[in-house]
Amino acid sequence: MSRRVIVRAIAFLAFAFSVLIAMSVQNMRRASRYEQVISDGYSYAFAELLAGITKLDYALEKCSCSNDAAMLVSLCGEVFREAENSSRALSRLPVSELSLENTTKFISRTGDYAYYLMKKAARGEFESGEATAEIADLAKRADSLMYELQSISARVNEEGADLAKIKLSEGGDAFFEDIRLLEREFSEYPVLIYDGPFSDETEGTKELLSGLDAVSDEDLLKTAAEFVNAKKEGFSIEEAHVEDGIELVTVTDGAYYVDITRLGGKVFRVISSKTAENSSVPIEVAVEKGKEILGKNGYTDMVQTYYMRYGNTLTVNFAATSKGVTVYPDLVKITVSLEDGSLVNFDAAGYIKNHKKRDTEDISKTRDEAKKRVSEELQILAYSPAIIPTDGTGELLTHEFICRMRDGTHCIVYINPHTLHEERILILIESDNGTLVM
Repeated sequence: MSRRVIVRAIAFLAFAFSVLIAMSVQNMRRASRYEQVISDGYSYAFAELLAGITKLDYALEKCSCSNDAAMLVSLCGEVFREAENSSRALSRLPVSELSLENTTKFISRTGDYAYYLMKKAARGEFESGEATAEIADLAKRADSLMYELQSISARVNEEGADLAKIKLSEGGDAFFEDIRLLEREFSEYPVLIYDGPFSDETEGTKELLSGLDAVSDEDLLKTAAEFVNAKKEGFSIEEAHVEDGIELVTVTDGAYYVDITRLGGKVFRVISSKTAENSSVPIEVAVEKGKEILGKNGYTDMVQTYYMRYGNTLTVNFAATSKGVTVYPDLVKITVSLEDGSLVNFDAAGYIKNHKKRDTEDISKTRDEAKKRVSEELQILAYSPAIIPTDGTGELLTHEFICRMRDGTHCIVYINPHTLHEERILILIESDNGTLVM
């Protein structure tokens, strides 16, 4: 064999070897990307499952508070929908090596039972209190499932576990041990889940801005400075934009960004870069500071509804009042520093979109009858007439009953003064940091 042939053979083999290496590297990269896609899919499915079970839990809680067939139709529809979502999420998890028949059965049967009650109530065949015990038991089990899933989620996040790489054969895996415990808990199944309320339901008619004149840039700068108690010279116009049909102008001094309506020059929103290093101001004092800031800027006749603490700041929801009626659509949120009680953030979107002159009728004549419509399972703690938003831009004057459930959880029941049907039920999620609503 000639030297030239040997050289060519060696060169060919080297080339072939380099091609094989390149292909191997490429295949490894593809496998890695594929594995990452699978892992991300599992993580997303688990997050969806947790979210679905949480919503299912609170929907069942609301059902246990209801004493009205029409409301039950709506709430059971919510239970059915969240059970379906949870079932789909569970089916996408890598737990084929385990039998999750009991947990799967609980979710699906809960949805089926809700659908059965929904149809029965829609036909007018549902009797008040008929399914109270069953719904309460389902709510208790859903609550337990939610907390177990939250515990598993926390462990997975803390340990950085990759769900795509977890194998039952490895033995003793914490994730699967948690799943086993979860499954055993549902081995016996009986036959057969903000802010303050309405904080995200403010589409509004913008009547407050109707007929107002456009405000000059100079006046916008002055308004921003006075609102945050700063010098006007430091502010400048940054941009103009439209939000929900309202023209807003953003004014800033670098620390505060203030959105102001071009028509009427009303402060729509304030966002700041301020930080609070400690919490030396008591929550009660911070709430009063917030109310004081509102009063100085023309927001009078406001009542505190709910608050939530975030680190060293406190966000408080204030709703307007009119002749003793709480007007939830006219909502203002203000965030106050717990370090010195100063303004951090402000949001008057709800108020500006919805505030208008209202002729409030007297509904006191149906108060006693409405009280009788509240479930006997609830203890009524407080009452107030209240205007709540409905679908779209509508609103409704209702009887508002703040109640305590048998387990100590608080809820709010809104009853229509004309039909005496339940219009809305909210569950209060209370902690040391404040109150959220589901």
